[in-house]
Amino acid sequence: MVHVIAVVGARLSSSRLPRKHLLPLEGKPLIARIFERLDAVPLIRKSILATTADAENRDLVAWAEQAGRPVTAYDGDVNDLVGRIDYIVARERPDLVVYICGDCPLIEPGIITKMIRALARGADVVRVPPRDGQGVVHEGIDIYPFRIWNKLVLEAEEPFEREHVGQSLKKFAADFNVVEVADEPWFYGPKQRLSVDTVSDYRFMAEIYRRWYQHHGADELVDLRWVLDEVARDPELRFLNAHVRQKKARESSLRVLFATAGGPGVGLGHISRTLVAAAGVQDVAAAGIEMVIQGEPFERKALNLLPHQFTEPEHTINTLDGVLAERPCHVLILDLPSRSIDDRWRAFLARHRAQGVLIVSLDFAIRDSTLVDLQWVPSFYLRGEDEETNNVVFGWECFLIDAGAAARTWKPGSDVIIFTGGSDVHRVGDTLPAILDARLPAHFRIHWVRGPFAKEPDLPPAQGRRLEWVVHNNPANVQQLIMQANYGLSLYGVTLFECLHLGLPTVTFAPGRKKGDRELKALAQAELTDVGHNLEHAVDHLCSLIYDPHRAQSFSEAGRQRLDGLGPHRLAKKILEKINAR
Repeated sequence: MVHVIAVVGARLSSSRLPRKHLLPLEGKPLIARIFERLDAVPLIRKSILATTADAENRDLVAWAEQAGRPVTAYDGDVNDLVGRIDYIVARERPDLVVYICGDCPLIEPGIITKMIRALARGADVVRVPPRDGQGVVHEGIDIYPFRIWNKLVLEAEEPFEREHVGQSLKKFAADFNVVEVADEPWFYGPKQRLSVDTVSDYRFMAEIYRRWYQHHGADELVDLRWVLDEVARDPELRFLNAHVRQKKARESSLRVLFATAGGPGVGLGHISRTLVAAAGVQDVAAAGIEMVIQGEPFERKALNLLPHQFTEPEHTINTLDGVLAERPCHVLILDLPSRSIDDRWRAFLARHRAQGVLIVSLDFAIRDSTLVDLQWVPSFYLRGEDEETNNVVFGWECFLIDAGAAARTWKPGSDVIIFTGGSDVHRVGDTLPAILDARLPAHFRIHWVRGPFAKEPDLPPAQGRRLEWVVHNNPANVQQLIMQANYGLSLYGVTLFECLHLGLPTVTFAPGRKKGDRELKALAQAELTDVGHNLEHAVDHLCSLIYDPHRAQSFSEAGRQRLDGLGPHRLAKKILEKINAR
């Protein structure tokens, strides 16, 4: 009987998605899902978690001990993955070592079994060759005979060879006795990311697990063939992590620090935009992200996936200085309420630019463009007072919109979604419900999205209501709600453009802006939304849109065409361009 062990490498200090191994996938940590799949390989005698002994990984060790999984906390160099695994291999002395990357919760038991059986006959290396020009989809699996593992360890001299398993063997590839195995035909095809390195990857994997366990028992492993069929069937699912770039073995992560703001007086616009920008920079630039948030602490699910801290406005500079001193970064991106810069900010920006930090301002957070390296304006319009210089980039292609869902084909219906901002600072909820209930067609359903800092909307009395009212309190699934609606009414801001990007015919309103506002006039002339100059006027436009399906269809198509959702990726590429030009 061949002695086979599996070693799962995992640490909680991922540069792009810290603590990813403990993120939940339908009630169980990601790392638990990997071990479940290894349990389905009968040829594996023991599966061992290989982590490090530093304090950062204590929670991972605690999970293993509680779950009854063998774990080794390596006391050597935290970046020496080869040494960490070899410590276990030298102790266990197996015939075959199955190395599993700890961020691949869809490893396929069937192909692992085939590879073990092939190597057990005496070959040095097992390979699954392409079929009809297409490779297999599997990720995160490497299997080594004991003698080949020892050669791998001996030849791994460079730091990147110690950090990435198998790199040291590439220079000897021609010398090995290779055995080839064929996999099932459905596992060959276009490459689909099945590992979890970024927030986008996690969103994809969480959705896969959610869909599977909606219809299957808790003990049934997610079927990889079903996953591939689901991805082929649903472009929205495929789109979730289609733009993530795999980091190369020799590549170190770009470090990016965001400074943003959120809270009752500011709302969620800056936070929402920052999260979208961060995902784009993660996916395209393979960057590690950290955030400093100006304002009182609050809960938002998406923030839990990224390192962040809150600070008072008057302490923002000191907090940023502290982070940059402790964890130097390559890029500082500012998405704060636009301000005239005082001497402290000027000195702060000048000091860190002189130290080589690339300074990026979003939407004129820093109005003086000479103080920054890139002024990225997520808008189709540049106001006259906003000087257009060489480092100012704006236009429809610059919008920072969450592209996590594919735009849909619009159809008429009776569901209307309302957005008034995270704080509803204009108190729209006091008067708009009564106007809507009186004016919209009877029996329409209103989905009122209440931001986390907004008061309850003043709904019409239950007796006598003409419309059906549903209040969504700070929902996490805003995109899904937009996709299910037939019409939208939104405060002018980020959410309006998210609605337009998703093909939802939407009317906007902008309290406090003058009727002749040039930006709003330019928006109306773009023919992808109607602009109401007050609430009554906005509801007039909404009623007209409901009764004119041809215009609604035109808005839907124009929004999808103008707003492709790739602005975050363009921002990341522009940042890389600036860095590489230095």
